[in-house]
Amino acid sequence: LRQSEGLRLLISIYVDHSHDLWRESAVLRWFEEVTAATMSTFHVYEDEMLEWEKLRCNGYSGTPANVRRHAVLWDLAPNPNSLLTDPIPPALSRSGYELVTRQGPAPSSGSFFGNLIQSLVPDPDQANVGFINSNISTSENIAHK
Repeated sequence: LRQSEGLRLLISIYVDHSHDLWRESAVLRWFEEVTAATMSTFHVYEDEMLEWEKLRCNGYSGTPANVRRHAVLWDLAPNPNSLLTDPIPPALSRSGYELVTRQGPAPSSGSFFGNLIQSLVPDPDQANVGFINSNISTSENIAHK
């Protein structure tokens, strides 16, 4: 039986989340009985099964991003980029790595007070080098002790 990647991923997610339910002997016995009864009447529904197979191929042609994200977060699918960040972010998400610039009134050039105010506002493009260096040396001291 040929299945799309998305359907295989959904099946893997279901099996991973429900495998504890099927371990009980009573539930497993019931499942075996239902499977045997279904297989004995399988030939009666062969045409319907072929129709459902066509519908399944059309309905599960791709893998939705939320299914892929769920599988990656539960380690059921390989992380495509081996990143430390969200490998498949939601479509409407915001990235914490994007620089947000503040829009404000531009001070008039040449004005003493405008230049003074501008010098007091931190520049988001310039890193606080002193703070970073102090943390690096602290981390190195801790690591070497």
